[in-house]
Amino acid sequence: MAQVRMDDSFGRVELREPEVHPMTADSERLSQQLIEALRGVKTANEIARAYRIHPNLVGLWKRQALEALPEVFSQKRDRGEQEDEALKGELYQRIGELEMQLEWLKKNGSLLPSRRSGR
Repeated sequence: MAQVRMDDSFGRVELREPEVHPMTADSERLSQQLIEALRGVKTANEIARAYRIHPNLVGLWKRQALEALPEVFSQKRDRGEQEDEALKGELYQRIGELEMQLEWLKKNGSLLPSRRSGR
């Protein structure tokens, strides 16, 4: 993250991280807050104080994450199964096309002039 240059009354320069409003924070920072809440290492009040957000917000995010957690894994499994089925369909279609080409070549192969390796 970029640093902000701060001049104090004595002319000294100090580099600080810019303050980010909690609602505009990036997803990494928000996920870090959620992980801390889920682990239970810190209380909601400690997390809220550290990230300058309301403690109720920490509790709300924790509750939402715990409710959505089972869906995350089921969607991933369902998505994987759908992708596998789509791939199978494409492969079977390609096999069918190649079998048709092979049959055509077997039937019409005698019509093609034979190549001789005279070189």
